[in-house]
Amino acid sequence: MLIALTGVAGVGKTSVARALVRLLPNARLISLASYLKRKKLYEGYDRKLRSYVVDPARLKKEFRRELAKLGKWDYVVIDGLLSHYLDVDLVVVLRCSPRILEERLKHRRYPKQKILQNLLAEFCDVLYAEAIERRRRVVQIDVSNRSAEEVAMLIKRAIENPRFSGDRVDWLGSEADFLVGLERKYGNFKKLLSKRS
Repeated sequence: MLIALTGVAGVGKTSVARALVRLLPNARLISLASYLKRKKLYEGYDRKLRSYVVDPARLKKEFRRELAKLGKWDYVVIDGLLSHYLDVDLVVVLRCSPRILEERLKHRRYPKQKILQNLLAEFCDVLYAEAIERRRRVVQIDVSNRSAEEVAMLIKRAIENPRFSGDRVDWLGSEADFLVGLERKYGNFKKLLSKRS
């Protein structure tokens, strides 16, 4: 079974992926970021956002080849922002309260533009919407007040029970006041988000 763990920067994809691999029998973990760098599947690097620019179609094609070389595993857990673009059996979108996420991203010393992009993507369900558009089986899990091990247990439950759909997440409803305050903190959204590297 191929399992994609996706989510914006700072939600805990890597920690949850490691916990999940420890929980599942005969499981293999693939870090999509490491794979992209090793195979040089990026088209460039955005210095301002500190991120690689990747063509998802090329990634999907090259990753199919990689899977063919892996050998026999019961579970392959793919940890990475773009993992929901791959041909997998289950996509798990990790979600995190924007208040908590902002602190994590600041702690990583991300530039304002990158923090804002990730916060707005989380608020607007961007990755969840992209995953649903591409896959039949998508589960979202709110990691805000859960340990990586607790989240891994929920993913295991989703694997075992196809009816398990995860958490209902609505940051626009529950954290609208925080969203309103973002423009005061970060300045003009349009101006900040339109900056190019």
